[in-house]
Amino acid sequence: MKRCILLLLIFLMALYGQQSASITFELKEPIIITASRAPSSLMSAARTVSVLDSGAISRLPVHSVQDALGYIAGIDLQQRGSQGVQADVSLRGAGYEQTLILIDGIKVNDPQSGHHNLNLAFSLQDIERIEVLKGSGSRLYGPNAMGGVINIITKKPLTQKLDFSIIGGDFRYNEFNLNYDFQALKANHRLSLNRSNSSGYRPNTDFTIQTATYKNSFAIKHNPFHFTAAYNAKDFGASRFYHPAFPYQKEKTETFFLNMAGQIFSDATMPTFSPKIYWRRHHDDFLLDYTRPEWYHNKHQTDVLGAELLTAFSSRLGRTSILGEWQHSKIVSSNLGDHQRNMAGFSAEQQFTVRRWQIVLGSSFYYYNRWGWQISPGVDVSLQLTPHFTLYASGGTGFRPPTFTELYYHSPANRGNPQLKPERSVDIETGARFRTKRTLTSFALFRRYGSNLIDWIFESEGQYWQAENVLQLTTSGLEVSSQWTTQRHLLKNIHFNYTYLTSDKAGRQIISKYVFNYLRHQFILGIDQQFVNRRLALSWKLRYEDRINSQAYFLTDVHVSWQIKRWRIFSHISNLFDQKYQDFASIPQPGRWFKMGVRFSVF
Repeated sequence: MKRCILLLLIFLMALYGQQSASITFELKEPIIITASRAPSSLMSAARTVSVLDSGAISRLPVHSVQDALGYIAGIDLQQRGSQGVQADVSLRGAGYEQTLILIDGIKVNDPQSGHHNLNLAFSLQDIERIEVLKGSGSRLYGPNAMGGVINIITKKPLTQKLDFSIIGGDFRYNEFNLNYDFQALKANHRLSLNRSNSSGYRPNTDFTIQTATYKNSFAIKHNPFHFTAAYNAKDFGASRFYHPAFPYQKEKTETFFLNMAGQIFSDATMPTFSPKIYWRRHHDDFLLDYTRPEWYHNKHQTDVLGAELLTAFSSRLGRTSILGEWQHSKIVSSNLGDHQRNMAGFSAEQQFTVRRWQIVLGSSFYYYNRWGWQISPGVDVSLQLTPHFTLYASGGTGFRPPTFTELYYHSPANRGNPQLKPERSVDIETGARFRTKRTLTSFALFRRYGSNLIDWIFESEGQYWQAENVLQLTTSGLEVSSQWTTQRHLLKNIHFNYTYLTSDKAGRQIISKYVFNYLRHQFILGIDQQFVNRRLALSWKLRYEDRINSQAYFLTDVHVSWQIKRWRIFSHISNLFDQKYQDFASIPQPGRWFKMGVRFSVF
């Protein structure tokens, strides 16, 4: 309570000390690269895309990429452990396995389990922006993009910059960050180190997270190239994470990520080539009861090696893009056994612009040595009636292959199924977007038809959960989003987002573990304020979430910062009113959590 009063006093003092001169803010239109192979402006995009840039990220009361995703409209973030420990992320009512995660356009979904998709080898300080494509993205990106695509774009190295921060808070939370950009050997380099730990907000929820990232940028005959090496390690108490009867679960994960990417130009009339090669390794060490480590101990290691080549060129027909891709995945596991699979395919896209119309046609073609060809066509159409008003519609299909866990996992409570087939979906969407100098408003209606969906169903005779292709699911919804950038003294931005979902499932009557679990209503309101010649910043984030078959809750989070030359002093209060809530049954989420820190930039 004392902290709330202190925060209120700071707010009132800022109001009293506010300068009378007004400041004019203009809403900037982002250039997005995730909705099609050709980067385009938000107004011309024929899809629903949300963008969270580095400025907006800096005003969030969070310290991990995982937690930042929870403030993006339409994203359902179900957390087992907060502060970046573990969460499942999904879009538009799709399952957590049906959302594709990209790092700089590279697929990083874990083939063992979607529970590890957000084990990212990057800290929040490494992120330039996050782009979210809602609805099927399989036409562009192939597998796992049935609900949408989250593309996390990392910062490029600068010629010279050094900053560090120290943070402390409740539950013995502490965090250290160091970011160093420098120039050497005709290249720009960036080194980022992060470490955070806490004793936990309830028994056996302690954690330690460490991240190290290196990135460089160089040129070969004026063609830009980037190399990235990243590492993340987590050691955490997993109280009741996977089964409510076991409060002493423990887990350790490690993620390694390497990537080399570039662009090769000749001249404006010739194609450009963008090659990428990448490798991701993930270790998972799980104890069901750390007081009896020999009783149930699983170790898994997955490796994903892949390569892509994108070529794009312009002609009288418009912009043409063709992508070829190969990927090899394997797992070595004490429970699932040793398995591997190969995927190869390509996608093609043609973009036409006829006066105020923009039409994008495309399809992906992927071949698996186990399931054969998976084909996902799609079309996007937009009509820019005026420079400020756009109508759009899209349709497409998606697919997702089973994970190794769904195929091969075996325990007394869960059984995989080697006979599983890929999931399929059909998406349609229509919407409108309106923009003025200081406002951006969008509206969308969508529907997804899912078939052959995989879920864990309860087999009462054997008393265990069995993975099966059992469901057909129709999901419909609407999204409304609006942003105001004002020139009032006490207000910089207001963001309003609302999402409504409803689903109907067909098939035999079953007890379902994951699929029929979505947010019926989601409301997000953000208010950003600046005072004292813009040196004092205050941000309020309010979220209302109403999950099907669960209790609704309302959360309020606050961020305040003060800039003094090279110093930035800030504090966060998440769950300001100490709301009791949970994303998963038997896993209570943290109550009020206060943190305070300082950041210093040397140059």
